[in-house]
Amino acid sequence: MFSVSQTGTFEAAHCIKTPGSPEWYKTMHGHSFQVTVECSAEELPETGWVVDFRKLDLALKDVLGTLDHKVLNDIEGLEKSTLENILQYIDRELLARDITASRIDIARPTLGQTARYVPSR
Repeated sequence: MFSVSQTGTFEAAHCIKTPGSPEWYKTMHGHSFQVTVECSAEELPETGWVVDFRKLDLALKDVLGTLDHKVLNDIEGLEKSTLENILQYIDRELLARDITASRIDIARPTLGQTARYVPSR
């Protein structure tokens, strides 16, 4: 198994107003996010690489650009802007850009929080 990864960052604001959410989540607030996308292959294709790093980098920057300095709740699909839903959004957007992630990690480094999505494909 071969795996490569690319990391990017974005800054965004959000609030979580789902039933049962604590009051402190319901207030608009911001975070710094770090996202790492991993692509894997059992065997290398003729190109000799799992994915072209430039293509992966550009796709990730493009996707994170749709989130950077935005209110996440205003983005379709992120009305409930939990880390888990942000991961699924990033996966969908990467797929639309012909990047198939085997794993996506998101972190809020200042809080020491991480979440991981491993799509079942």
